[in-house]
Amino acid sequence: MIKSSSNHQNLSRQFPEVSFKTAKISSRYWFNHSAVQTLHANALTTSIPYGERFFVSCVFASLKRLKNKTLKKKAIHFARQEIRHSKEHFRLYIKAVKPFYPKLKVKNYFYQNLFALVALVVGHKIRLAMVAAMEHFTAKAGEFYLSHPEFFQGVDATITSLWQWHFLEEVEHKAVVFDIFYAIGGNYIQRIAGYFLSAFFLITGFVSYFFHMVAYDKLYQSKQFYIDAFHFFWGEIGILRKLTLPFLSYLAPHFHPNQ
Repeated sequence: MIKSSSNHQNLSRQFPEVSFKTAKISSRYWFNHSAVQTLHANALTTSIPYGERFFVSCVFASLKRLKNKTLKKKAIHFARQEIRHSKEHFRLYIKAVKPFYPKLKVKNYFYQNLFALVALVVGHKIRLAMVAAMEHFTAKAGEFYLSHPEFFQGVDATITSLWQWHFLEEVEHKAVVFDIFYAIGGNYIQRIAGYFLSAFFLITGFVSYFFHMVAYDKLYQSKQFYIDAFHFFWGEIGILRKLTLPFLSYLAPHFHPNQ
C-alpha cells in the first residue's frame, strides 16, 4: 500500500501501463466487510465509466481551440488517463458490483439523459466548467484517501492499487481542465455555474446508485445500517464532513487547483 505524502503529483509513476486483474469477488460486502463502505465504493465504481468518457469528449472538443502546445499535450495525456480509468473501473464493476446487483447499470438512467441534455443546452464553456468542477471533487477526494491509507486496510490488494492509482492520476491532472476552461475564454460566473450543475448531478447519480443497492439488500430495515452510514459520512470517520470545506474552496474567485 502506498504511504501518504505531501506531494502526490509524481507518485503515479509507480504504476506502469498495466491492467489491474481483479480476482473474482466472493463477498458481497468486500470493502472491510462493511455494507456502507462497500456500497459507497460500488456507487463510485459504477458511475466512473460513464463520467470519465463524458470528460474526455468535452476536452477533445476543445483541442482545436488551444493555442498553447504544452496545454494541448496535457489535454491529450488527461484524456488517455481518463479512458484508462473508465476501462479499469468497468472491469471492477463487472467483478465486484454486477454479480451482486444485476440490475445496476453504468448507463441509460434518466438522470444521465437529463445530464446529457443539460450539458448540450448550456454550451461548450459551461460543459468544460462542469468537468473542471468534477475534477476538483475527484482530486480533493483523492488527496483525502491518499492521506488516509488506513481506509484500505483489509481490502483486496489489487483493488487497493487500482483506487490509489486512480487517485494519484486525479491529483496529477487536477488543473488541466481548469486551465483549458480559462484558455478558451471561460469566466468566473460560468465556472461557478458549472460547479453547481456538477454538484447536483454527482449527488443525484451517487444517491441513485447507492439507494438502489440499499433497496436491493433491504438495508433500510436495519437500524445499524443508518448508524454506520452516519458514522462513515458525517460522524467520527466523516468523509463528507471532512471534504466539505475542500470542495467549497473552488468557489473562491481567485482559486486555482495548483494553489
